[in-house]
Amino acid sequence: MQMEEAVASYLTTGGEDATLSDFSRILPFMFLLSLDDVSWAAVTNETAEMKALSLSRYNWTISSDREHHVIRLAAYESALAAAQVLNESYEDLLSTTAQGFVRKFFDRSFDFPARKFKTSSTGSRLCDISVKQYHSLTKTFQARQTFVDQFNNLTLKSAASDVFTIDGTPFRQCEAAAVGGEQDLSSVAE
Repeated sequence: MQMEEAVASYLTTGGEDATLSDFSRILPFMFLLSLDDVSWAAVTNETAEMKALSLSRYNWTISSDREHHVIRLAAYESALAAAQVLNESYEDLLSTTAQGFVRKFFDRSFDFPARKFKTSSTGSRLCDISVKQYHSLTKTFQARQTFVDQFNNLTLKSAASDVFTIDGTPFRQCEAAAVGGEQDLSSVAE
């Protein structure tokens, strides 16, 4: 089966008919666009407190596989941002309008324990984007290129190399090997 057929089979059937070997043949060609690299280790105590409070106050158990949840983290970080802005503007808070208070969140950077949060001059979130490629030896997606969002304009910040690779073999060489029909990626994908 050619790579294109394996990808088409997996995508059209939702993976129901795809075998593990089909999937492992696809993975080296997959890329992931990532907006945040969250350092969960930096908020271990906070996530443990959220889990304990959830159980004691609301009788709701957060399972271990859902302990690292970006929406819960975003709520926590929103409280941190509000506290920081309130603390910074405490003295002139009574004379500040609602619009003036909201503008204090614009065009700034918040250094939270797990990640950095940046906003534009209009209050939009500025997100750095990483292009990650699957690495079958480590079984993880690794950043190959990182783009920095500044004023809604992406700029290349860093690149692992000029050429995307499949576990060390330049991607163009892998493409050339595939032109003749089926390709054996067993040494690459395993």
